[in-house]
Amino acid sequence: MGAALPGERRLGEHRQSKWSREDCVTSVARYLASLRGARATQRGYIAWAAEQDSAPVASTLRLHGSWETMRKLAQERLRASDEALDAAS
Repeated sequence: MGAALPGERRLGEHRQSKWSREDCVTSVARYLASLRGARATQRGYIAWAAEQDSAPVASTLRLHGSWETMRKLAQERLRASDEALDAAS
């Protein structure tokens, strides 16, 4: 395998994404909030993301961890937000 030319990537080189881990968690949190109690699934997220103006695709989520990891982080964020609202009331 030869060196990549300027501006090219070598096969297997780690891909960079415009989406940060934080962006991915935020997007999954938005998806979860839209469900209003319905079951969250990766397939459901894929369909939801396709309808959004701006949301990372599932393969981008995997660059920052698994779907399950992103879902758990998003749920924790939503819970913390709900607790903060309850405390302020």
